[in-house]
Amino acid sequence: MSTTPTSLPLTAQSGVSRKYLTLLALLVILVGVYLRFHTLASIGLWSDELFTVAAALDVGNGHSWLSHTSKVIPELTMEDSFLTWKAADNTPPLFELLLIIWSKLFGSSDFALRSLPAVLGSLAPLAFYFGLRKPLGNLPALLGAACFCVAPAAVTYSQEVRAYILTMLLSTVAVTLLVRRVLAETSGSEAEKAALPSFWLDVVVYILLAYSHYTGLFTYGLLSAVYFFLVIIPNRRYAHFFKLLLIPLAIAPWFALSWKAFRFTSKGGLAWTTYSKNDILGMMLPKTIDFFLTNAGPLLLAVWALAFICALCGRDEHGQWYLSSASIKQRLMEKKALLAVLLIVVIALQFGYSVYNAFHAGMWHPRYFAASLPILLASFALLFSAIRPGKVIAAAVTLILVGFSLLGLKQYYAQHPQSGEQYNEAAAYVSQISEANQLVLLGWRANAAFYNHYLKQYAPAGGQAYQLQTVSSPQDTADFCASIQPDGKQVILLQHGSMQYAEQLAACPALSAVQRKDFRGLTVVTYRPAPAKPAQ
Repeated sequence: MSTTPTSLPLTAQSGVSRKYLTLLALLVILVGVYLRFHTLASIGLWSDELFTVAAALDVGNGHSWLSHTSKVIPELTMEDSFLTWKAADNTPPLFELLLIIWSKLFGSSDFALRSLPAVLGSLAPLAFYFGLRKPLGNLPALLGAACFCVAPAAVTYSQEVRAYILTMLLSTVAVTLLVRRVLAETSGSEAEKAALPSFWLDVVVYILLAYSHYTGLFTYGLLSAVYFFLVIIPNRRYAHFFKLLLIPLAIAPWFALSWKAFRFTSKGGLAWTTYSKNDILGMMLPKTIDFFLTNAGPLLLAVWALAFICALCGRDEHGQWYLSSASIKQRLMEKKALLAVLLIVVIALQFGYSVYNAFHAGMWHPRYFAASLPILLASFALLFSAIRPGKVIAAAVTLILVGFSLLGLKQYYAQHPQSGEQYNEAAAYVSQISEANQLVLLGWRANAAFYNHYLKQYAPAGGQAYQLQTVSSPQDTADFCASIQPDGKQVILLQHGSMQYAEQLAACPALSAVQRKDFRGLTVVTYRPAPAKPAQ
């Protein structure tokens, strides 16, 4: 049986209701802002953050930041330019460029640097709500934004000085533009089409997304494919297709600069481990779901499936739910449920790409789904808007998502103070024990800029500027040992806990270890020249 539904979708709300929902949304977003700034400076920067910060603020002394030498990460030194560091990392430089400007305005303290991602992360739910409230209605947009505000992944990467939160924000803008454009273009309403912004806005957002992280480029391709099949082909928007082709052209110069690093990485040059097929379902899929909703497991898939089925149902004149081929066809023709499914397909393809990357580059991490989180939440918001009527169901699904998110946040804040290496504390300790006649030996040249970021903030107790030297290979430590002079110079080794330079120097007959102090993830060892052996 197929009848006309008696209830309006969630998009139909009075003016007063819309105002109250917008006010409530702003209050929820303020809660999200608090969560992103809470404990923001409780710990110092850790290694991955310091790579970003060092590239933006600490390297290339005496070199133009635009000078470029083709290198990979193990070849980097503190003297290399900003562009050399970023090209070696194979990650586009948009976030670091923002960080340079931000630090000029607000300084380079840990809190100041972390406040940039916190601000970007706070803007993401705001962009989500105001981007979707017109095409979907205030309530679905509010419910999706509420989930966004408390999502543990969104909060986590809002507190790290890394590019992932910028990718998340730009993906939010991109997917909300896509939803608005698809629904307007397929609505048959000329007024809705006329109200759309220029398509050049989409092009600019996609270019910025591609320059935020390499996963942003893949996201652009997938979202463009959705738009291609739903709008460009049916509505003959061929000019939009050619404009979308400008994005690969815009990112091409960066690929040319980072080609050496791209090949090095894709061949496993920075591989963390070797993955097997069992890891796909045994590790990668569970961790991906956990990234979206901490500890929810299959429940996340179940609540999405429930919302999808409800979105396909109709209601008869007695208010009874029914599911029929007619109701399914009608809902899919309205595009909201169809678009919600296609966004899930986008995430599935992103997961497939991450698996490909794991097997070829030996690298996989759930953070690569930073661009996927707003896409998932947009899919939920589309379903909330498509359910007729759906306030109770949409609210129930939202409560489940928010509840698990709050539990995940509790766990995150409990672990947060112990999550990173103690570069700051180690540098402060080095400054306290340093003497006038000292040499600070930094383990691994590519890490030297990490140590130096904090060493620059602490004046050495001996009153003399730090004399810095780096070692990377066992041959470097052997050469350093051979160069030691019996002049009483204090040698301080600062290394990451995973490195073996302290063990290598233990075999150096010219040095004698006098003190060792371990920090979380780091080790500081103090040496003095060994007494000369008496002549036989």
